[in-house]
Amino acid sequence: MLFGLRCIWENLNQRQKELYKFYDVELLSYNNEQDKVIAINQLSIWLNTMTHVGQYYFIPWNIGKHWMLIIAMTSGRVVFLNPLKSKIPSDIAQMIKAAYANISSNAIVFGKNGPEIWTFACPKQPYNYECGYYVLTYIRDMLQHSNPIEAIKAKFGGLSQYSEDDHLLPLRQQWLSQLLPLIYKN
Repeated sequence: MLFGLRCIWENLNQRQKELYKFYDVELLSYNNEQDKVIAINQLSIWLNTMTHVGQYYFIPWNIGKHWMLIIAMTSGRVVFLNPLKSKIPSDIAQMIKAAYANISSNAIVFGKNGPEIWTFACPKQPYNYECGYYVLTYIRDMLQHSNPIEAIKAKFGGLSQYSEDDHLLPLRQQWLSQLLPLIYKN
C-alpha cells in the first residue's frame, strides 16, 4: 500500500500535492483501546493540518486484512469507499467522529459538529485478495479528474468492477517498473 501511494504521489504536479494528501496507514493500526486512542489523536492532528479549502485527505484503512478508503474533505464531509461492501464499519465511523471532535477551533476543516459521512457505490472486487489494488486504483482514478468527488459521483465511469487486463495489470506493471530500479540500484 505504501509503495502504491508513493507511486501515485510521484506522478502528481505541485498544485495537486498541495490539495491531495495521503495518510500514513501505519498510524491507524491498533491492537487495544489505548492504541485506538493514540490512532484517533494522530488522525486529529493530521486533520488539523488542512490548510487549503478544497483539500482532500486520502486515508487507506485496513481492518482485518481488508483495505477500504476514507476521503476527508475540508467541507467536513467524509467519503467512504469499500471494494467489498457499501456500509462503513461502526468502529471506523466512531474513530472518524472522535477525531473530528478533537479538531482545533482554528482548523480549516468545516463540520466541527461531526463529519457528514457519505458512502458511494464503487467498483467491487470479485475476490478476497484485491482490495489494496482496488483502493489504490480508486485514488488514481479520482486524481485524474479536477474534482475527485465528481469521479465518484459518476460511479467511476459506470464500472461495477475493474477489469484485470485494463485496470489492475497495467497498474501492477507500472509500479513494478518503478520498484525494480529501487531494488537493483547497481
